[in-house]
Amino acid sequence: MFSKLLHSWNSLPISQARNRRLPVMLSQHIPTGSTVLDVGSGNGEMAWKLGNIGAFKSIVGVDVVLQPDPRISVSRFDGVSLPFADKEFDVVTLIDVLHHCEAQAALVADALRVARSHVVIKDHYWITEIDRLILKISDYIGNRPY
Repeated sequence: MFSKLLHSWNSLPISQARNRRLPVMLSQHIPTGSTVLDVGSGNGEMAWKLGNIGAFKSIVGVDVVLQPDPRISVSRFDGVSLPFADKEFDVVTLIDVLHHCEAQAALVADALRVARSHVVIKDHYWITEIDRLILKISDYIGNRPY
């Protein structure tokens, strides 16, 4: 039963709406012709959709765990230090990544180091412990297939 729920998660209307709307919303914050680094790419699906909407020069990703057959080029990194030169990318994105990190400030500082102009952050947050529990459950269900 539980595995069936996990398998069908991406067919839920809320997940479909997120996958449809989020790239459109985020692309508005990335200038045309940008080189983009997506931190925490996972399988690269969100960055790939973002790249299809925006007229970017290139989009590559990094993640702590590499997924099979990513939609974009994804390299492994340690979760804190981005393996790139200062100002190597026009834009760095962190989409639903920071709530997974232990060293959030260090990762954001390194994103600022490798970005020439923009760091775009979209993430979840919680105020109460109930909010945090709901986020943990949703996050587990959403990330379990990966």
